[in-house]
Order: sequence, then structure tokens, then C-alpha cells
Amino acid sequence: MCVRRAAELTFLYIQYDEYDSAALTMIKHPVDAWDHGLFKDVIVKVANLEICYKAIEFYLESEPLRTSELLSVLVSRVDHTRVVNLVRKLGHLAVIKQYLLAVQEANILAVNTALNELYIEEEDYTHLRKSIDTYSNIDPLALARSLETHDLVEFRRIAAYLYKVRHATPRHATPRHATPRHA
Repeated sequence: MCVRRAAELTFLYIQYDEYDSAALTMIKHPVDAWDHGLFKDVIVKVANLEICYKAIEFYLESEPLRTSELLSVLVSRVDHTRVVNLVRKLGHLAVIKQYLLAVQEANILAVNTALNELYIEEEDYTHLRKSIDTYSNIDPLALARSLETHDLVEFRRIAAYLYKVRHATPRHATPRHATPRHA
């Protein structure tokens, strides 16, 4: 398809309220038909939500720095767990940090886990501790285990805190056995 035709086709799809087709045309012919502002206007009007996830993949592959901006217009339409899983699979969690922060108030396990991983990667123990204290939907045992051997002492302290407050059991803890009574 030549440059002019993809752009014209996109224009016509929009004029006839065929937003699914317009979005897919822009994704398939980005050089010819894609425009970031126009795409954001179109993607919020698509009927098929699968196109939203295709759009996220498209942005991660071709415009990763604009992915959070795209997600900001899709925030009310997408499944946040699915978005985290998709972005994690493609290896771009750090790119969507602003989106994760915006949706963390929903206290979703996948979102909390992703943000906590980013805090650990960034060695930001202050925000990690705040996240743990503010959002309860986490896997405290898995998080504590990932922190207990961290190089920074603050992360090991957070691991101890999780073991204590969340009643997680450290790996090295052994169950106490009753001593047999001798008659």
C-alpha cells in the first residue's frame, strides 16, 4: 500500500466511525498512517479490546517511550494484570512505571509486584517500604525471600519486617519439634 493510500484509508475509516479498522491500519502501516495524537484519539473508541493490547505491543516495539502516554488513555479500558503480564513478557516494565503508579491505588497483585520489582532494581528501599505498607495485595513470602540476601542492608531489613509483620516464614527457619516424653 502506498503512503497516501494508507493515510487516506485511515482518514476514511475515522470518518465512517470504523475505529477498529483505523487503529489496525495505523498499526500495520505506521510509516504511512500512524500519528501519535490521532492514534490516541482513535484507540479509545475501538470496540474490540484486543486491539488495545495490540496497540500496547505496537508501542512497546516501535515507540516505547510513549507507551505510558498510550496507557494513560487506555487506563479505564484495559485489564491491568494483563497489561503487566504483556509488558513483562516483552521485558519493558520500567517503561510503564508511571502507568503502574497511576493504577496502584487499585491494589492489584500484579501491579504491586511489578512496582516492587522496579523499586528493588532501582535500589529504592524507601518507596519499596512505602509500597509494602500502603498496598496489602502482595506475596510477602516471595518478596521477603527475594530481599533476604540483597547486598543493601535496608532491603534485608525489609525482608525481616515482612517475616515479622506479615508472618512469613524465613527459608532457614525450621519447625520446632516436640521433645518426646520419657516415662
